[in-house]
Amino acid sequence: MKNQRIARATRLIDLFRRELGGGPEGCSFEPHQEEYLDCRLYEIREALTAGATFGIDIDRLLADRRQIGLIWEIDDVRHIRPDLSEDQAWQVLQAAREGHDARIGLGWETLESIASDLFGDAPESTDASEA
Repeated sequence: MKNQRIARATRLIDLFRRELGGGPEGCSFEPHQEEYLDCRLYEIREALTAGATFGIDIDRLLADRRQIGLIWEIDDVRHIRPDLSEDQAWQVLQAAREGHDARIGLGWETLESIASDLFGDAPESTDASEA
């Protein structure tokens, strides 16, 4: 479906070129015009490709296969380790995926342990209200 939309967009750009007097029939554009049209085609392809990924119902796709999936995000990691950057939190999630053990599972304690293994213990809080 996505490839069909991209092919249709490409055909429309080619039609547009012909209507403007350029394209495969022997007429040609100036280099800056050709570049402009190529940029517009690229933008259309990107828009079509990106648009195809929105609106995906992950739960529905998994249910159709009789599967489940649990989703963790960097904000979850940063909730337990606010000292980590977004990139570091992402590294924690990647390590959790790569080292996943179904006998242990994945939870807050596991994420905290992985974060400590990768980046050391969380710094001590200096907030007097936590003492």
